[in-house]
Amino acid sequence: MKRKLSSTIIAALFSAIFINAQTDKPAAASLEPDAELLRKADKAMEAGLNWLAASRKDDGSWSNPNFPALSALAVWPFIKSNHPEREEICNKTAAFITSFV
Repeated sequence: MKRKLSSTIIAALFSAIFINAQTDKPAAASLEPDAELLRKADKAMEAGLNWLAASRKDDGSWSNPNFPALSALAVWPFIKSNHPEREEICNKTAAFITSFV
């Protein structure tokens, strides 16, 4: 049953790709951005950044302080964000990461 289901899904995906390839325009180009969807995405990103900011430790790290790469991954979304604490978070985390050099 599981193999049949995955074969069906793969066939459906290939069909969708083939149908989109037959049109003059790519499917994404013909869609107008949905303002409500963009607003919801912005709100979700803001909530995620707020959660990350609240879960950061005092030394600028996230998770296990023996693994600075984990903190580098966590600070990445702040780098190009407009979060109100962006500069402080990035500077403190950068200081934490560079302390391992």
